[in-house]
Amino acid sequence: MNAKKIFLLTACLLLPFLLNASLEQNFKKMNMQNGLAGNSVYSIFKDKDGFIWFGTGDGLSRYDGKNIRSFTSDKYNMTIEHMYDTSDGLLLFITSSNLHCFDRYRECFVETAGFGDIRYYNTRGLVLLNDSTYWSISKNKLHLLKRVLGRSADNKTSVLSLEVLKEFALTDETEIIYAFCESQDKKKLFLVTEKSKLLIFDLQTEKLDAVVTLFTSRPDSYQISSLVCDKDYLWMSTIGGGVLRYHLRNHSLDSFTRNSSSKQYLSHDDVYALIAVGDKYIAATWNGYTVLSLDRKNGGVTTEINNQLSRFSYNLESRMLSAYYDSQGLLYFGTHGGGVMILAFRARFYKRFFAQQFKRNCAPDGPKVAELILAPAAHIMPSDADGSAWLSEL
Repeated sequence: MNAKKIFLLTACLLLPFLLNASLEQNFKKMNMQNGLAGNSVYSIFKDKDGFIWFGTGDGLSRYDGKNIRSFTSDKYNMTIEHMYDTSDGLLLFITSSNLHCFDRYRECFVETAGFGDIRYYNTRGLVLLNDSTYWSISKNKLHLLKRVLGRSADNKTSVLSLEVLKEFALTDETEIIYAFCESQDKKKLFLVTEKSKLLIFDLQTEKLDAVVTLFTSRPDSYQISSLVCDKDYLWMSTIGGGVLRYHLRNHSLDSFTRNSSSKQYLSHDDVYALIAVGDKYIAATWNGYTVLSLDRKNGGVTTEINNQLSRFSYNLESRMLSAYYDSQGLLYFGTHGGGVMILAFRARFYKRFFAQQFKRNCAPDGPKVAELILAPAAHIMPSDADGSAWLSEL
């Protein structure tokens, strides 16, 4: 009996350490102690050269997989909300609804030229058509702008200037456009206003194709934090209203919230970011993250809630503000005050892969890596051609 009690007591004492050891293999946390510019991370972006950029409340941080280098400026409010890059080495970013620019090759911030109307630098988001032309939203208007990168009078610094090509007033001046995105076929823009109206803008006719009221029973509205469009649906994350799904074909609307009538779909109704990986959608919420899996055949959605991380003695922040999925099997989350959390699914995937060499159930679609055959198709490593193979480990 005493031996049994001693065993149970020892197991209870060792359990937290065993859990942490398991977490160490799959989680990595980075904050200001590791060189991050700030511990609140509002946006995450991977540039064309493979660097991961973190937009924090105090500046930009660049991560090369091992080290972090940060860039700050006293000239800007550095709460960086969105980032975009160009093939000529520029990183466009939005802070406090204003457009700014960073030269990735020279590693310096780019000045903005004096402009006749500062409204065109005021924006909540961009859709890039190419390196120099992009759509921009500002208040109630949609602009088509051309970016020109010149040199200062003394030829010492780069200067960003904008040329207005087209302008469309889509709502009255009292209704601000919060977010927008492009359709997969690049023929339409989907814009959502602060009064929860969905505007569908036809890029060929350059006219509004439809105006949809998302909430007819609510006197107020939810703030739309992000939009994701696929061929069948427009997904919207909201602050307070969970995740919305608008059917592009039959024009119906689905809602996925924490307290739905049928089941709990989300870990929290405040969803700050939504990203798509294949037929999965990852929602970064104020209480962990949720994976929504879509069945393309019937349109059904199943969810997996992950909000228990902070209960371990790993000191992980569960209030998430941003997300980015790297096809190498890394899932990045920017948190409120806790820096960046990285989930690595590769280790678990490889462990399962090699454990199943004599009972394989992985489809061979990758390059040959060895001539030694241990099992049928065992010499073929699975690739992440569709960007979602690693997510089977979620």
